[in-house]
Amino acid sequence: QKLTRERRTWGALDHPNILPLYGFVDDEEVYQPGALVSPERLISWLEKGDAESFLAVHGKSMELEKRILLWKDVVSGMNYLHSFNPVLIHGDLKPRNVLIDDLGNAKICDFGLARIFLEEGSSGMTTTSVHTGTERYLARELVVGGDEACPTTASDVHAMGCIGLEFIFSQIPYSNRKNNLRGGIYSDIKRGMLPGQRPDDLSPTSEFYWTLLVECWNLDPSKRPDAPQLFRNLMTW
Repeated sequence: QKLTRERRTWGALDHPNILPLYGFVDDEEVYQPGALVSPERLISWLEKGDAESFLAVHGKSMELEKRILLWKDVVSGMNYLHSFNPVLIHGDLKPRNVLIDDLGNAKICDFGLARIFLEEGSSGMTTTSVHTGTERYLARELVVGGDEACPTTASDVHAMGCIGLEFIFSQIPYSNRKNNLRGGIYSDIKRGMLPGQRPDDLSPTSEFYWTLLVECWNLDPSKRPDAPQLFRNLMTW
């Protein structure tokens, strides 16, 4: 059922910053059984890989403008997902789920945790199931909310801010935690600690983007910019 949901969700999407889905493989000798496949996943993965690996190799030598463009690609793709009908929530947004194609464009992939917003009368919007996202990119409400907490568009925005932190400022979220032990990272998140530390002596451009990231990390989900607003802000700079 999970694979069927991912296939249907992913296959319906059409955007330059969303990895397209071209087929489904069910052959152990060709690919992992039941795998979702696209040409980019088979080819670009070998060429430039995911954003985490790509930035580890090329990040320090990249101009700031190029790193910013990668983040804009991610925000553009998420703006598409959150503006889709019905609204789609990624739920596990992180650099490893962003691939870099041969032209250097970012493409969001891995919709295994994607959620569809469902109308529920006057109660507003709800997602279809609980979160199982990656610790460093989780919004505080997903951690303190317990097992019943669900990913939302606002928690996706928080994760977008974490990706911006890595892409633009070369900081991993909660970099004070050198390993990935859940307890330490969760402790920082529960205390309301921001994912990143403000660098010294920011240029006007870097200051603009740092301010956007901090807005994405607002502890009150309702006060974070939504993806369309964030996208519009990026287009004005």
